Amino acid sequence: MESVSKKRRRQQETTTEEEMKRKKMKLLDSQERTEERSSQERQPIQAERLPEHIITNYEFHSILGRGTFGKVFLASIPTKKERVAVKVIRKTPKDEEKKVIEKEARILKVACGSPFLCRGHAAFQTKQYAFLVMEYAGGGSLSNLLGIKHHLKKRHVIFYSAELICGVQYLHSLGIIHR
Repeated sequence: MESVSKKRRRQQETTTEEEMKRKKMKLLDSQERTEERSSQERQPIQAERLPEHIITNYEFHSILGRGTFGKVFLASIPTKKERVAVKVIRKTPKDEEKKVIEKEARILKVACGSPFLCRGHAAFQTKQYAFLVMEYAGGGSLSNLLGIKHHLKKRHVIFYSAELICGVQYLHSLGIIHR
C-alpha cells in the first residue's frame, strides 16, 4: 500500500507537470501571437511607395559600412521620415558580380517573411550603380557589440545565436543557402 507522503508527492509532480504544460501552451500561444503581429507589421509597404525608384528620392546621411562590392549608407525618404540602409554597388561588366547583386536583391525580396532578417524595400539601378534599399537596423553589428563589451553574458549569446539560427533556417526553408 502506498504511503500518504508518496501519494502527495505524486500528486504534486502531476500538478507541477500540468502547470508546466499550461505555461508552455501560454508561451507558445503568446509566441504565435507575437509572430503573427511581427509578420503583419513587417509586410512590404505598398501604399506609400514612391512612383519611381530613383536615387534623388533618398536623402543620404552617413556611411554605415563598406564591403566587397560597395558601401552601405544611412538614408531616409524625406516624405516618409523613414530611415533606410542603401547599399550602393558600382556595376562592372563581370557576370559573376551581376549574379551576386541579383541574388541579394531576390533574397531581400523574400526576407520580409521572417522577423529575423532585414526587409528589402527596393532594388533599382542606373548605368553605373545598383541600389539595394533595405530596412535600417540601428544598434550596430554583433562585431561592434563584441568590440565594445569584449564578451557577452551566456543569455545574450543564446539570444543572438537563436536569432541568427532562425534567420538562416528561414532562408534554408526557401532553398537559399547562406555562406
